[in-house]
Amino acid sequence: MTAAAAREFLIIGRGRSGCAAARLIDSFGGRSYIFDDHVSGRQPSGNRRCAERLSGEGFSDERPSGDSQLGASGPSSPGLPPSSQLVDAEQARGLLARVESLLPSPGVAASHPLIIAARAAGLPVVSEPELAFASIKAPLIAVTGTNGKSTTVKLLAAIFEQSGKRVFAGGNLGRPLCEAAAGDWDLVIAEMSSFQLEWVHAFKPSIAALLNVSPDHLDRHGNMEAYLAAKLRLFARMDAGCHAVIGAGWWFEKAASGLCAGLSSFAGDGADAREIGRCGGGVPAADDGVRRGDGAVAAQRIHGNGAAVPAARGAGRRGSGGAAVPPVAGTVADRGARKLYCADDFVVELPQQWPWAVHDFANAAAAAEIARVGGLGREFIEAGFRAFEPLGHRLHKVADAGGVSYWNDSKATNTAAVLSVLDSFRGNVILLAGGVSKNSDFTSLARAREKIKLLLAYGSAGAEIEEALGGSLPLRRCDGFEAAFAAAVAAAGKGDAVVLAPGCASFDEFADYRARGARFEQLVSALPGAARSSKRR
Repeated sequence: MTAAAAREFLIIGRGRSGCAAARLIDSFGGRSYIFDDHVSGRQPSGNRRCAERLSGEGFSDERPSGDSQLGASGPSSPGLPPSSQLVDAEQARGLLARVESLLPSPGVAASHPLIIAARAAGLPVVSEPELAFASIKAPLIAVTGTNGKSTTVKLLAAIFEQSGKRVFAGGNLGRPLCEAAAGDWDLVIAEMSSFQLEWVHAFKPSIAALLNVSPDHLDRHGNMEAYLAAKLRLFARMDAGCHAVIGAGWWFEKAASGLCAGLSSFAGDGADAREIGRCGGGVPAADDGVRRGDGAVAAQRIHGNGAAVPAARGAGRRGSGGAAVPPVAGTVADRGARKLYCADDFVVELPQQWPWAVHDFANAAAAAEIARVGGLGREFIEAGFRAFEPLGHRLHKVADAGGVSYWNDSKATNTAAVLSVLDSFRGNVILLAGGVSKNSDFTSLARAREKIKLLLAYGSAGAEIEEALGGSLPLRRCDGFEAAFAAAVAAAGKGDAVVLAPGCASFDEFADYRARGARFEQLVSALPGAARSSKRR
């Protein structure tokens, strides 16, 4: 039975996504039973890590709101509809024989006893976005990747809003996708995490993008193969009327293999553009072939049948599995010129205020390519860039104090993100790294040893970081976050940059990455002579 056909659901988790799912189920006359490990008291330490995973992927508050009487009918916390009933663990197990589908919140792993029991009984397991998809009437654009998802989704919303569309931007970015089902939207743009993609089956965006893939959440997925497989579920149901945008990188060929949809790519700089070439195509240019027959259909879904969409030019070759493989065109960033070169023979001029960090040029190229495939031209893309407000706790200067600059990128929660941050500095970086490890490969940070003056490893991951990097670069262990900050201030000299890019989750000391970044900014502001930066750069 599909999520669209089911009428009785057992939901695991009473946070934002669980409550939003319960409200949507109620709206079509269904009934939901909600079990929450936090309320039942099962494995509290494990659920603290579960909440951390949710925060790292965007949902920062999947804890229950308010006290409740287990088994009581009716809403016992804000946001739950009258048809919902809270149940305890014993009741939840019994309901597996009655309900038609199990809906776990994003932070609930496949190893959860209820998921194991449901799968053994043949009960469908669906995610909140899978439930939402059946009820969303507007065209859907979905974005996944290890890093840059939230920035790209917010930038896309700004671009499409400039074209006059009413845009819902959510999914893993704050607002659960089920909330999009109730609104009158022209377009829905969803950020999709690997956790949400584990349990999608019919989910089929008009345009879907994979930005990048690097090791992350291996404590949840176990290995890179499983992590990538979860990401690639985004494309599983797409057909010739859809379009995929896949960033250049080692993942490109695997993601494109077996793909039935239209295909294009993007590159954040010259090195990325050469990677497109290694994948079988060339740097997108005016005379490159683009599989836009499929892209044109996707654009018409977004703009309506009367949309003026660029005509198809050329075609891709066929791969061994019958899939279309590059030559592929798309969008490439020129950081020096601050321009994006797009395959439809137009050039996007980037504003001076953003992007400036190396990795954000890739995000900009991705958003421009998705917008191009969606039928928008240069004027709307440029207007969206001008209107865009960067998200908080991504790389930006907080202040200067005593000749030292202080930078916050608390959202850099994996080692690939840390390396991207370091790409934006010439050297003399004092790096604050630590928190809760997500089974990351910290040895990769040694590649940036020439830029790191000192690495201050703190928190529960401190020993793991020291073991991985000891002897390869200057490193000092610190007991906690504030001890690391104090050590950074003491070690910094004129011309140095103190950078918070933890490469880890935050829940050993903080509620989420936002709280960690906010505390860093408070400590910086308290330094003698601190002059706060007026720009997010």
